[in-house]
Amino acid sequence: MMPPLLIVGPTSSGKTSLSFFLAKHFKDVDILVVDSKQVYRDQDIVTGKDLTEETNARIFGVDIRNPDQNWSISQFIAYARNVIADAQKENRLLIIVGGTPQYVLSLFSQPESIHTPVNPTLRQYLENLSVEQLQKEVSADRLARMNASDRQNPRRLVRAIEIEASPVPSTLEESVLEKSDCVWVGLQIEKEILAKRITGRVSERVENGAVKEYENIQKKYRRWELEAKAAIGYKEIEQHVRGELSGDELIDLWTTHEIQYAKRQMQWWKREPQIQWFDATSASLQIDVLGFVKNCYNK
Repeated sequence: MMPPLLIVGPTSSGKTSLSFFLAKHFKDVDILVVDSKQVYRDQDIVTGKDLTEETNARIFGVDIRNPDQNWSISQFIAYARNVIADAQKENRLLIIVGGTPQYVLSLFSQPESIHTPVNPTLRQYLENLSVEQLQKEVSADRLARMNASDRQNPRRLVRAIEIEASPVPSTLEESVLEKSDCVWVGLQIEKEILAKRITGRVSERVENGAVKEYENIQKKYRRWELEAKAAIGYKEIEQHVRGELSGDELIDLWTTHEIQYAKRQMQWWKREPQIQWFDATSASLQIDVLGFVKNCYNK
């Protein structure tokens, strides 16, 4: 049985393209895309679904929910568990591309929130509270453990309050994978180069119809779930549609938020010592990673 291969790194570093390249050099490959926003149908341009390349691999984790349907870490774990089990049963190489760090790492250590259901009554009470008011509803200990971004994020604060209001289960299910049983590849890139890539991608998405995509979703789905709408880009587009941002301001703000997200992603990944890092801008990147991966599997 081939151990899963994980490819991680910041947004715009080329993870998907690398996974497609590697898939060509192995027989029977499955790719699990771990992105909490690409699971939604019709959210293609803004979330950057880079799936136009031809590949011999079966792709999972994309377009499995509508924007008016909920998606959570617990649902992802159940879904991923089945994908991983099928790949192992059929002796297929599984490439896990992430993506959303919290979701990837939940495969190895389940967060306490996994068995905490949504509390509609509590959420109704909290939905009109300001960030400052929400912070006061969170215990001082939990608030101190949240990073600076999450402390300013109403969605994260509401979830923290929801978790604290629910009883903690005495037992959790076994982890889906063990870190030591996987091959880890990380893509890193200089901040200035990454910023240029992100700026170009955001401008391209706007030119390719990101605003129209937002408007179509608004019309097609009567209820757009908060989790789905939280994809970076939609809030900024909404401000633009309301006349609060010009076209240039939309691109600038969206780009800023993408760069900030990339920084947070790398903060997560730099904590993982098992990752073998590669320069995402290297001309020999694909060949270098292929050699590393084949060497790992030969051992």
